[in-house]
Amino acid sequence: MRILYISLIFMTAYINLLSDEIVTDSLIDLRSYFNSNAGIFIRTINYSGGNLYLTVNYDNAEDYLLISTNFGRSFTTVAYDTTPYKIYQDSFGPIVRIYDYDSRSPFSRGTCIVDSKIFISKTKGIISTPDYESGKFINDTIASQNSNFNFIENNSNQLLTCSEKNVMLSTNLNDKWNVITPLPHKYIDTSLFDLIYRKAIFSGINNLYLLGIIQTKNAVRLDNIILKSTDNGASWNTHSKIPMSAATVNDIFIKKDGTLYVCGFKEYDSDRPVKNQYEWLSRFDLQSNQWIDLISDSTNIHFTLNRVKFRNDKFGIAHGSSNLYYTFDGGDKWSRIFAPDEFDMGVIASEFIDDRSLMLASFRTGILKKVTLKTPTNVEIEKSDLILYPNPVTDFINIDLSNLYIHSTQVSIFNLMGDLLMTENLNDNKILRLNVSKLKSGFYTINVGKYSTFFIKD
Repeated sequence: MRILYISLIFMTAYINLLSDEIVTDSLIDLRSYFNSNAGIFIRTINYSGGNLYLTVNYDNAEDYLLISTNFGRSFTTVAYDTTPYKIYQDSFGPIVRIYDYDSRSPFSRGTCIVDSKIFISKTKGIISTPDYESGKFINDTIASQNSNFNFIENNSNQLLTCSEKNVMLSTNLNDKWNVITPLPHKYIDTSLFDLIYRKAIFSGINNLYLLGIIQTKNAVRLDNIILKSTDNGASWNTHSKIPMSAATVNDIFIKKDGTLYVCGFKEYDSDRPVKNQYEWLSRFDLQSNQWIDLISDSTNIHFTLNRVKFRNDKFGIAHGSSNLYYTFDGGDKWSRIFAPDEFDMGVIASEFIDDRSLMLASFRTGILKKVTLKTPTNVEIEKSDLILYPNPVTDFINIDLSNLYIHSTQVSIFNLMGDLLMTENLNDNKILRLNVSKLKSGFYTINVGKYSTFFIKD
């Protein structure tokens, strides 16, 4: 039997968050808007001038821009795109990726609004703006057809976006785009490796950050790399590298005070053929020049964090395939809530409404919800020294209490909704053995006094 020792970052009072710390307001299910149960992907949410703007990809075939003037209770189609495009493929040595969904129409990846002007970055190297009279998108192809743009950022009258191979900057709101792609040979041996770009962001005047991946010619990923420019992309320097063996970076964000955050996932080996992924959030410490982990819960497996961002210096969020984390103190303490029940695969898009409220979009189901967060009480992230094994478990789970100082006299097991399912009185044994065979397969929380952690029932 393999014993899995787990030391995790855990939120001790997360169960109360479901009822006491959030207020949700169900707004609209876009399946009724499209009168269909086909896949509805809300790609982006923007809140500007009291209006909500959504970009939606419907059935992997049609791309829409929707607007709501009544805070999401109904939407109107502003523009749509059903333009067919030829199937293309990228070759990475022996690996060939075929993007067949792009054979129908390009779809949105990012949106920004500047003085009521809407700019949308799309697949196929396209930057779109809506034509309100015709109800169509004006698609400007500013990069090669095999370039899929990711997010688009704005800073005053500047726009910034990137694809896997191109980094593009406009200093006059889309009238002219400049290629500011770093020269890969400065950072890698281009005969052996490729440098793939994932996200470009502004950081004040003339300062840019660029997240990339160093991989082999056959697409084996080796390192996350972050580049920095202080001259609007004219030159770039390496800020830091994070080996893929340590973590995979999905997103990057820099606060106005210069604090840099990344999120994604870590992995640990298990007896199973597929490695387990778990959520990860980290902040760069300027004094030590090191990344400091803020969230790294190795029991919360199969989950990742895909986005991190701040509304101001205090209010920030991170979300992904299951959970949403938030902070009101600038990022020192993070609290967790679970995605609403209808969000079957987590949160795909989010937008700040005010200093307490968010708009959240579900992955794939086309459901949009407003969430208002209350200031958490007695909720903080702290270490837990509970050791459980085996985890995942089938019948009996062992709890190692030998290194814990416990006043409580019983162990409690909860489901993810906070329902108490089991209790067991403690004895003098340092290893407590529990029979959990009657629990259904899924995730559970186990509490012993002030200590809490997760386990998985197979």
